[in-house]
Amino acid sequence: MSPETSNHQPTELQQKVREHRERGRGRRFFWFILAALAVVAVLYGAPGCSRHGRWHHQADGALEVGEAEERLERAATWIADEADATDEQREGIAAAFEDLAPEWVRLRAEREALKARLATVLAAEEIDSEALSAARADALVLVTEASRRALDALTEVAGTLEVEQRRELIAQWKEHR
Repeated sequence: MSPETSNHQPTELQQKVREHRERGRGRRFFWFILAALAVVAVLYGAPGCSRHGRWHHQADGALEVGEAEERLERAATWIADEADATDEQREGIAAAFEDLAPEWVRLRAEREALKARLATVLAAEEIDSEALSAARADALVLVTEASRRALDALTEVAGTLEVEQRRELIAQWKEHR
């Protein structure tokens, strides 16, 4: 090494590039951790778990179609009762929940399989980032499908009710959040 290169100070541009690269590593790590936490949140924060603990014990594990139908029927009845719905509105609300049970059971089973897959990857000697990325992608597909179906049912129920009934349900919802 020549004396000129051993005492060479990086230029301002080189220093900025080095700092940017170092920040980039931190950012990538931050986004990786954030994505991993999102996957865990998606897999463990499921419908059926409320802040107040209702049905919390039923949030994980297998769900049978009959049990899902009963829960959906209770939900439809609760909405209809709280909204003081007419008989015609009650039929519309029930119809919005009618075909959800088999989909709910299937989505729950897929979520459980994804949780097991994630646990296997995280328990391995070495973390496979590609497997974690694949689990994240699968979780996003699952959440998108579930939220789309939930939004369809919500839209159908909301369309069945009058504005004042919806506002009353919203007020109650805000009260219990």
